[in-house]
Amino acid sequence: MLDDSAYPIAFAAKNNDETVRAASMSGGVFSELARDILNRGGVVYGCALTETFRAMHIRINSIDEIDRLRGSKYIQSDLTNIWTLLAKDIESGIPVLFSGTPCQVAAVRAYVSFKLLSDDNLICVDLVCHGVPSPIVWADYLKCMEQRFDGSVESVVFRDKYRFGWASCHETVFIDGVPHSAETFKDLYFAHQVVRLSCFCCPYKSTKRVGDVSIADFWGIDDVIPGFNDNRGVSLVLINSIKGDGIFARIRPRLDARKVSIEKCLQPSLVTNFPEPKNRAKFWRDFQMHDLEWLVRHYANKPLWRRMGSKIKRRIKNRGGSKC
Repeated sequence: MLDDSAYPIAFAAKNNDETVRAASMSGGVFSELARDILNRGGVVYGCALTETFRAMHIRINSIDEIDRLRGSKYIQSDLTNIWTLLAKDIESGIPVLFSGTPCQVAAVRAYVSFKLLSDDNLICVDLVCHGVPSPIVWADYLKCMEQRFDGSVESVVFRDKYRFGWASCHETVFIDGVPHSAETFKDLYFAHQVVRLSCFCCPYKSTKRVGDVSIADFWGIDDVIPGFNDNRGVSLVLINSIKGDGIFARIRPRLDARKVSIEKCLQPSLVTNFPEPKNRAKFWRDFQMHDLEWLVRHYANKPLWRRMGSKIKRRIKNRGGSKC
């Protein structure tokens, strides 16, 4: 029998249900992990968007609610309301799955230990994290979109795989029923200007994970398994413990999963801290004095004006939508 020293074991995986994969940001593995726990009478904790588009961890106990936890949310999630519920669920002995960033998983494990609770029925899933962007900048971006298109935000998609494919990083904001897509927030994020300061010295960038299972987009899959990528999403799955091995064995029949060498999937977000931008402090001073468009022009990976045409041209190009 394997012990925890035999891990991690890496897989490339796609959900066999194309409807589930289409609704997921990568390969749809999280949905099956959640389904397994719920089918066994358990509960799942994960990140959802509130009606005001804040990221917040919630508790679900039915398969119909899984959709609320799918998809990327590139802002810091609030865990304030889950701690008492989590302790009660763990104490009850029912299966519990917690999904979050590695630092959130570490916090949950520390909390369970502090409360002297058994973690035998707790499965932790950590997300391979690039870094956590500021919710203040996200809120400012939504206000900018509402002002630009003279309407109210109804829903948001941080990465619009449906319209642009898995490999793209376009965010789409639906305003009064019309989709408006951009790369504005993504460009600031990948320039690392809006990432939390603590993310530049993250202690969890390692193949020694805090979760029983780790999941991510499998960037670089074309070099590892040629032909496996259909641009509809492929997950990287790391099995990190005996408990993780057990739940993955149960869901594997519902996946197209291929075992890969761990050395072939060492993407930067998994093992490397990104350097803090030298002008980050100046960015935050300028954030207090300038609007978002000015900040994007001066700090993002691509100037905003390169992505902006006339409003009429944008509406024609984007299925009746606009591109900011």
